[in-house]
Amino acid sequence: MAEKNHRRCISCRQTAHRNTLWRIVRTFPDHQIQLDEGMGRSAYLCPQASCLTST
Repeated sequence: MAEKNHRRCISCRQTAHRNTLWRIVRTFPDHQIQLDEGMGRSAYLCPQASCLTST
């Protein structure tokens, strides 16, 4: 069973506690990308240059 509050990076697929990852949200209706704000569905990225450049 997965540990609570762990998320997976969409780039490297590593799991980590959600506080160590960047949460990315697309806002509605303007479809802007925001870090760690907003409600609803989101994605998580490692704060590493390799993960940022590969997505």
